[in-house]
Amino acid sequence: MLFDKPGISYIFCNIHAEMSAVVVALNTPYYGISDHQGQVTIPRVLPGRYTLRAWYETAVPENLNAMTREITIDSSAPTLGVLHLPTPGVLPPHKNMYGHDYPPPTPGEPVYVKP
Repeated sequence: MLFDKPGISYIFCNIHAEMSAVVVALNTPYYGISDHQGQVTIPRVLPGRYTLRAWYETAVPENLNAMTREITIDSSAPTLGVLHLPTPGVLPPHKNMYGHDYPPPTPGEPVYVKP
């Protein structure tokens, strides 16, 4: 699959509700992914003025827009400081391709069986 336009794509398995992915396609080489402590490093950013945007899966658009800010990178500022994210919400379960809930797993049976 080719993601040739910037944006967010949600990918779901139509058989297993727990199998999903989110692909964030960006039109910039300047991005970072947080580690387990919530630290983000964006290497090799040239000095200049940039728009900083944050994204996380359970965020509502209003919260993401409120976190967007203009920043200036120069050699005297090695860090941008702390960006506080609102408490994450809970995503509602997605439906299958027919718009129905997935059937509950049968106790004692494997979740996935090779055909």
